[in-house]
Amino acid sequence: MISLNQISVCREDQEVISDFSANFESGTITAIIGPNGSGKSTLLMAIAGDLPVATGQITLNGQKLAEYEISELAKLRSVVQQQPIFNLGFSVR
Repeated sequence: MISLNQISVCREDQEVISDFSANFESGTITAIIGPNGSGKSTLLMAIAGDLPVATGQITLNGQKLAEYEISELAKLRSVVQQQPIFNLGFSVR
């Protein structure tokens, strides 16, 4: 289960998500919908652990997301963005 407890997330010094709470049960499918710029991608990045929360906490299976090692998170979650950006740090050449 993924639990979000009163999280706030900022991007470029602007609060995009404010005091948001939700629970996502294991084995279920959840749709996150909303207009452009409403914070859907920001929310997914925070849940994935790729963007820190300013306040509140996110837990994955009862453990705080911030307590996981990156290698552990890589085994537990994945995110596929609609328009992926790959920054690999090297060229194909």
